[in-house]
Amino acid sequence: MRMKSEDACHQFENESLDMVYIDGNHIEEYVEKDVLAWYPKIKQDGIIAGHDFYEGNIIGKTILKIFDKIDKTFIDSSWMKIKK
Repeated sequence: MRMKSEDACHQFENESLDMVYIDGNHIEEYVEKDVLAWYPKIKQDGIIAGHDFYEGNIIGKTILKIFDKIDKTFIDSSWMKIKK
């Protein structure tokens, strides 16, 4: 799909995806928009994940603002949260 993330998410039903991996714009408002747009599309016990998570950077701060905590970080700076 060649379209903006905010448009692409509307192509999927809520709770229809097992996993979404976000690696988009690093500006806070876009990070928040992407996560909040895609999170409803994930099934219960599914995973939302993304890239460039570091403690203190804008992505890390924004993700922790949305979720309070995440389930795992990875050596490549990816992060993941399991939807409960």
